[in-house]
Amino acid sequence: MRGVYWPTNQWSVEADVGVEQVQYEARTTRTRLGRGGLKVAWHPRTAVTAFVQTRASTARLVDRSSTDTHVAVGVRLRVRRVLSGTAPSPPRRRVCRAVENGVQIQVPYDGPGVPHVTGDFNGWLLPGTSLTQTDDGTWTTTLSVPSGEYAYRVRIVDGDERRWLSLPSYADTADDAFGGTNGVCTVP
Repeated sequence: MRGVYWPTNQWSVEADVGVEQVQYEARTTRTRLGRGGLKVAWHPRTAVTAFVQTRASTARLVDRSSTDTHVAVGVRLRVRRVLSGTAPSPPRRRVCRAVENGVQIQVPYDGPGVPHVTGDFNGWLLPGTSLTQTDDGTWTTTLSVPSGEYAYRVRIVDGDERRWLSLPSYADTADDAFGGTNGVCTVP
C-alpha cells in the first residue's frame, strides 16, 4: 500500500508498506517479509525537491523464530533543470525509448552474464527477455508492447547466479512497494 499526503503546496509526506509471505518449494515453513518507507519532501520551487527518506525491512523466519531487520536513512536534493545561466543541456541518454510498435531498452553493463529485462509488460516473468550486446558495449532489446507506462527491472543471469542490476542514474525510476527501485518506460 502507498499513500501521499500534501499538507501544503510545498510539503508532501509519502508512506508505503508491503507485507509478503513466501513458501519455498515443498517446505511447510514460511518466511514473512515486511517492508516500509517514509519520505518527507519539500518543494520550494517547481524545479527543486529536497527530501529525507527512510526505508526499513524485516524478515521473520518461522522455523527459526528469528527476525532480521534492516533500516536505511538518506537525504537528497533533486534539481530537475538548470536554475540559472544559459548553459546548453547535454544530450539526453535514455534507458528506454519509444520505437515503432514498442520500446527499446538499452543499458550499460560490463561484467559476466547476460542482462534480461522483466516488468509489467510480461507479468514480471523471470528471467525475462534477454538483451544483446552492441558494438559500443551496451546491451539492448526491443519489446513489442502497446501504449502505456511500464515498470521494469534488469536482471543478470550468469549460470546459476542471478542478481538485479542497478539502473544508471539517468534512468527514469520509481520506488516500488518493497523498498526497491524500478525503471519506468512510457510508450506513447
